[in-house]
Amino acid sequence: MAFDEQTLLTNKQPRKQPQYIEEATKIIQPKSKQKANASTSGARIQTGKKSEHDVMPLGKLNFILLGVSLVLIVVGFVMMSGSSNTGDVFNSSIFDSSRIVMAPMLVFIGFLLVAVSIVVRIPQKKNNLDAE
Repeated sequence: MAFDEQTLLTNKQPRKQPQYIEEATKIIQPKSKQKANASTSGARIQTGKKSEHDVMPLGKLNFILLGVSLVLIVVGFVMMSGSSNTGDVFNSSIFDSSRIVMAPMLVFIGFLLVAVSIVVRIPQKKNNLDAE
């Protein structure tokens, strides 16, 4: 039990928490916290199992889909770039369908895939190491 300054000054024993409060804190605390509180060293106990906080929020396939979508965005912007009209010469390539239709569609699809790759949780096969 820890003593605060008021207890030391008054030489009174600190009050013990009622039993129902101790039980309530055990229910509220996650099991990993209970084990850490029970240990004398206070160090985190390694159980070998992954907890919720150890798992990555995005899986490998999510990152691959994110990379593909970023490549689509870059390709779309590169397709939109090019030479423009000058005051002396008219350049008809600014009206190519690849420049005004396909490139914006690629960029739009790329941005949609970025959102999908972040939001959608893709199920992955479990390894034998995770099951143990």
